[in-house]
Amino acid sequence: MCMSKSDEQILASKLKEYEALRSEILMRIEMRQKIISITLVVAGAFLSGGLLQMDKVAFTGPSVSFIYPPIAACLALAWVQVDYRIRDLSHYVREYIEKYTPGLWWETYLAVIRKKCKEFERNSWRNLVLAHGGVFLLTQIMALIIGYATFKWEFLYISLLGFDIIMLIFVVWIFNNLLRTNVYPDIKYPGSDRTGWKETPDET
Repeated sequence: MCMSKSDEQILASKLKEYEALRSEILMRIEMRQKIISITLVVAGAFLSGGLLQMDKVAFTGPSVSFIYPPIAACLALAWVQVDYRIRDLSHYVREYIEKYTPGLWWETYLAVIRKKCKEFERNSWRNLVLAHGGVFLLTQIMALIIGYATFKWEFLYISLLGFDIIMLIFVVWIFNNLLRTNVYPDIKYPGSDRTGWKETPDET
């Protein structure tokens, strides 16, 4: 089928936009992983500092590990923001580029497979979120345990502990919202509006 010059220009612009958005998705996936790496480094520094303070008998101040949970909450929020951005980009690619551009359907294919296989969609996405979210939660809990080892019933100690518990609950809340969000709402297999596409995928 012959394409007019205007159609060729539109297709070329769609392909350029597709390449740019796919590059941004990959960049943000890498950014998401870097946030996890930074979290582990920061956690190691504060938790080891807290353990060193426990060995100092003369030390009377709150544990330095109490400082970590708010930092972890900020990093967790950054991770979730990047993840939501990846979803937005993937949704745009599926709905506004792949649907109207022959030969492009990777994001749509993933959405169809995951939507068709409910158990696969639920387990794969939850495993991803829980694996990364668990890094923030477990390190926060470890910081609270280390900090509580030198805890005293004084205003500063109580304030730090209370604030850290709030930050822990906040991280649980944002990741719980992320898990409850529908990753692929109302995805249907492309129909006859796409050349070479079938209404339902082959079972073979």
